[in-house]
Amino acid sequence: MKKLNKFLSILVAIALPMALFVKPVIAQDTLLEDSSITYEDFEFDDDWLRSFEEEYGSELSSDNSAAAGVLAGLFTGSMMVFTIILGLAQYIYFALALQKIAERLGMENTWFAWIPILQAILLFKMGDKNPYLLLLSLIPFVGALIVGIIAIIAMMNICEKRGRDKMLALIVLLPIGALILLGILAWGKDSKAVEKTK
Repeated sequence: MKKLNKFLSILVAIALPMALFVKPVIAQDTLLEDSSITYEDFEFDDDWLRSFEEEYGSELSSDNSAAAGVLAGLFTGSMMVFTIILGLAQYIYFALALQKIAERLGMENTWFAWIPILQAILLFKMGDKNPYLLLLSLIPFVGALIVGIIAIIAMMNICEKRGRDKMLALIVLLPIGALILLGILAWGKDSKAVEKTK
């Protein structure tokens, strides 16, 4: 437990200054603020444009550009539909897994797993954390980081309740790690320690 506390302290010590002092950089600010630089100072070489027009000019027409626009629109639309379907499938999987874990832990109101804010409340209750800690996410900059760390600690407690190693919860730091961990906790076999207590 001391190692975990030390790890979390180091994580907060590294992330907190970055969250407080990072400012987005806009590349055009320096160009616009320095009045001595004008667009006339830049030299543009039109040779590449002339050679492109000579080589491909006869092939370019309004029909080709219209077809390219239609193809671009179809590609963008299909990617949007794919993203929506993938997001919906991920949401359903997350809710099913969370509800199954809550049922296995004997929690009340397992239907909370299907409503976004109530999902977090259910997760905190399963991990023996006070759901009011979710209000910390209202603090600008660092609130979400603090709630994320508390959620990882709650997942560690859930792993321990399900008879798994607490450090298994750190898999949620990987891109699809949360989905894998929820699947293991929801549909994985009970460990021998959990079976003996039942």
